[in-house]
Amino acid sequence: EYHCPVLNKAFTEFTHIVAVKTTGNVFSYE
Repeated sequence: EYHCPVLNKAFTEFTHIVAVKTTGNVFSYE
């Protein structure tokens, strides 16, 4: 399960996920 370090909440299947390939970080897109 992915977790957004910025919004500090777990991703759900309804959450848009943006993966930064250059850093490998994963953020939720809202």
